[in-house]
Amino acid sequence: MENIERSSQKGRKGALSEEVRANALRVRQTGACFCCHIRKVKCDEQRPCKNCVKVCTQVPELVCWKFADFSEILFPGMMRNHFQREETARFIEQNISSFTINGIETPCRITLSSSERFATKLVLMAKFFTTKDAASDINTHWYHFIGYQGIEMAKLKAAPVGLDIPDGAAGASQRSELRRKIETYAESLAMEPDYARQVTTAIRKTLVPFKILNIVRQYGIKSGASIVRRALTILGMHYVMTRQLLITQQSIAGLQHINTTTPNGPFMTSRLLNRQIKMVLDDIMQQEINTIFDDFTKRLKGKNRKQWAPCFAAFLVLCLLMEAIETAADTFAIAGCEIELRSGRPPNFMRKQALELNEEIENMPFKQFAIQFHNIFQTHQRESAAKTFNPLFGDGLEEFAKDDPAAWELVSSLRNLIDMEWSELDWLTCDPILPNIEAHPYPANVEEHYVGRLSAKFLLSFERSSYIFASA
Repeated sequence: MENIERSSQKGRKGALSEEVRANALRVRQTGACFCCHIRKVKCDEQRPCKNCVKVCTQVPELVCWKFADFSEILFPGMMRNHFQREETARFIEQNISSFTINGIETPCRITLSSSERFATKLVLMAKFFTTKDAASDINTHWYHFIGYQGIEMAKLKAAPVGLDIPDGAAGASQRSELRRKIETYAESLAMEPDYARQVTTAIRKTLVPFKILNIVRQYGIKSGASIVRRALTILGMHYVMTRQLLITQQSIAGLQHINTTTPNGPFMTSRLLNRQIKMVLDDIMQQEINTIFDDFTKRLKGKNRKQWAPCFAAFLVLCLLMEAIETAADTFAIAGCEIELRSGRPPNFMRKQALELNEEIENMPFKQFAIQFHNIFQTHQRESAAKTFNPLFGDGLEEFAKDDPAAWELVSSLRNLIDMEWSELDWLTCDPILPNIEAHPYPANVEEHYVGRLSAKFLLSFERSSYIFASA
């Protein structure tokens, strides 16, 4: 009897071989793929890993991935290389003679705003600078806006102010304080009453993104879910990254006795100061994305239905973020090409690169996370023994009624939105009639190819998985 009991014991028998031990250590250091992590099975260094190869025979849409793969896609170098510290330092070295006026340091208090709708302001101590060349690009910036004929661009004057922070240990405390202020600024924007309307204000095609964001924001406030607050903050950060931080009128008036630069457009900003702030904000945003991915991993591992609402809401916000990144990438490529053409220079990159990036965003972060979310909570029954959980289109809403009123309100509001806007949501998921492949479509407003598309697909995928994978 004792021998039978021993032979039936589960677990590893004997010591691991050196090769297996080394492989396990490397996987532990780099992390298992998401599929293996959720299924709680052994992963390996191979990509795709052996377990994912087996799973893909049953679910061919699945890809072996880690959240780190998504970070690389969501932060493309073509849009962010100029935010690297070395590039910013080179920009200053090439354009600025000194942070003085006539040899005298002139510090100033600058108040910046992302919109008149936002009460939150970013207040920094900066310095006026003298350029090496009056015709330097640092003295101007490009203003990009939607006009009657589509996208329009204008070259406006920029205020000669920036941050003079020493390198190394001497400027460590200043850099730390700057980072703290920018983090606080971004977090405060997400709590503004007009946050949802302002973040989606440039969208002309549909009100669906605004309605979705407003519903999720209300849920984030009522539930207190940290993952939702973080998602809202990240989306707000991207909003700031894609727009000019403007010097407030009060601040401009207070500096007129020093700054002889007068606005030749609807506002005044500083090209250098914007770049320095966004260099820090870009780093914070990447850190926050990695943090929210870690949070998803922890929350979803247990497949607990209590985590359905916060993870669903957070990813819905990230769908809006991915749409915004796609719009920004395409617009960035087109605007960059147009600027170079006007200057008689060859473009630094082609629109094709942005289109390839956007395709990768939809195929990887969007589709792969969405299908894993549905698999984890069994949105669509794949196995006869599995019980589905689909509060949005099926059973499950009643579970929230008593224990999670914030989740119940979230789902009820979205159900109502889907009922009222189903035709528009379905329309937003459609591919464009004409291929979106034109090399330089300026002045066309390309945002219409992206806004509402992924968020609508994710919502309607709870009705039919074919909204994500046509063959599903």
